[in-house]
Amino acid sequence: MKMLIRKPWFIGLLSIGSLLLVFLLNWGLMSLHLASPYEENFWVLAGGMEAGTWVNVFAFAYTLLFYFSIAPILFSGISILKKTNKGFVFGIITFMVFEAVLIVFHAIFQLLSTFALILVITNVILLLFALVLTIIRSKHLGRAQDQKKTAKELKLNLSRIPLLVLFADIVAILIQILTFVVPAYATDSGDPAILANVLFAGETDIVMVVFFLIEFAFFLGLILFFAKCVSYYFYDKAGFIQKSKTLLTYVFIVTLVFFLAGLAMVIYQTINGNPAETIAYIPMLLATLDFFVFSIFLGKFHALNHSVLEESKLRFPRIESLFYVILMTA
Repeated sequence: MKMLIRKPWFIGLLSIGSLLLVFLLNWGLMSLHLASPYEENFWVLAGGMEAGTWVNVFAFAYTLLFYFSIAPILFSGISILKKTNKGFVFGIITFMVFEAVLIVFHAIFQLLSTFALILVITNVILLLFALVLTIIRSKHLGRAQDQKKTAKELKLNLSRIPLLVLFADIVAILIQILTFVVPAYATDSGDPAILANVLFAGETDIVMVVFFLIEFAFFLGLILFFAKCVSYYFYDKAGFIQKSKTLLTYVFIVTLVFFLAGLAMVIYQTINGNPAETIAYIPMLLATLDFFVFSIFLGKFHALNHSVLEESKLRFPRIESLFYVILMTA
């Protein structure tokens, strides 16, 4: 099984399986009824174009996108035969757009059920899994025949440093998720401003919706970059550690922006005579702590690199100079 997982065709089959499962879940998702007053599914609403409402138009366009998503699955099968990754990349991008548009649709109009949101999140996880497999497959397709590793690579593979760095990356992802749960600010006369309420509590305030969409875009970019980092973990530990540094820096910047945005809202509400406070600094402090721990792992990584010396070749002494000295002395 360990040898099979290294075969590009087998990795391609796993990727196609993930894309096909996403396609089937999307089919089930579009069969779910929307919230009131549109208590029908996408299929029914797409067939009612004569009504002329924006929901009918959206449902019709979204149904066309669903049928179009069959093509990437077929192209992925062709990519296995041609030993390329173009079909897989096309499929992942298509389905990511499908899920992202649905999340934005719900954030603005609040028409999806909770079960539908669960299906969307499941699809995103499956697409990230397919992305990791695609990157690994790309490495196996372009790998040179010489599989020899240097002493540094072998010693790094045997150490626990890459695993600890992976744990720090996962913690960074969880810290980023906290920005959707921790209140950006809270006023004395209203409920706390929690971004997750846009998805799960029917929050319709325009400021919160825009705030959520921006944060969601940051989070989606983080998840995609994390998927690329994980793929490096399997074949290039040194590259994985360097990319993890970029990832943790990105998380710190996003949490800093989240804190500054919450602080700006506190100032704005206070100036308007509505006292407010914020605890949006919590994700930023946790990101700082996580980056500090990662710096320790990074220092151990550099120490490991400097501790491995290249093996010196055994050379026979050159005695021509000795003969020359003896002749000159004579």
